[in-house]
Amino acid sequence: SDEELPNDCFRDEWRIIRRRPSGGLYYDLVFSPFEEHISFSALEHYPWPDPKDPGRFRGLRQEAEYWRGQGDHALVLQIRGGVITQAELLRGFGNFWMDLLLQPELAGELLDHTLAFSMEVAKLALETLGKDSVDILGYGDDIGMQTGCLVSPELYRQILKPRQARFIRHLKDISGGKKILYHTCGAVAPLIEDLIEIGVDALNPVQTSAVGMDLRLLKDRFGDRITFWGGIDTQRLLNRATPEEVAAETKKTIRLLSEGGGYILNSVHNIQPDVPPENICAMFDAALQA
Repeated sequence: SDEELPNDCFRDEWRIIRRRPSGGLYYDLVFSPFEEHISFSALEHYPWPDPKDPGRFRGLRQEAEYWRGQGDHALVLQIRGGVITQAELLRGFGNFWMDLLLQPELAGELLDHTLAFSMEVAKLALETLGKDSVDILGYGDDIGMQTGCLVSPELYRQILKPRQARFIRHLKDISGGKKILYHTCGAVAPLIEDLIEIGVDALNPVQTSAVGMDLRLLKDRFGDRITFWGGIDTQRLLNRATPEEVAAETKKTIRLLSEGGGYILNSVHNIQPDVPPENICAMFDAALQA
């Protein structure tokens, strides 16, 4: 459980500390346990959180049953993943990405700890729910940024991809082959082939404002092998455009990505407070009319 600290801070079960700045909406990372020092011995003796803590799964089955009773729609279970993200938070973002180059075996050891935690949580969540209680398993780990991949494709394939492949294979095995919805922001076009190879069935959010994420090119190259989930820009469209412009762009996106199936309309990321309600309605109205 989280521990509240002074100055609008909190410490989580990993001993990571976050703080919300004055007037801010989100909490920023301010302390990473391995930021100053990391070693194989430090990782071995660290007090890792217990993946079997029953509080993680309390009420999960009841919630799934409730939503299953609300109508004929797919249920997505967001698995506690973040294998890469959790390693970033524990080591500090800059340090983690440098470790991949400077001390890859140590970075891999940290990743193996976060991977083992996530695999166990996923297994127990599915055992609690019953694998037929949900239709899709969601898992998120950012590997892209606005202008490109966070690491070279070669380094991704050497260190990160094998661990993601193991996690996704585990999710498929424990769920009886459920579809995998994978989240990564950014310019990840160079890695989509890799994601398909390791078992990703749907890619979210398809960040259209990032370099190389051209919808027509993505559809032509990958559209028969992966579902695109998202695509309606949240950086410059939903928050700044008129309702008419939002509607036009929504219809264009549907036209580009839905040919032959394989598209789920949604905003690129969570809708932020600066988005006018009229634009949200315009997006959904345009979808219903398409």
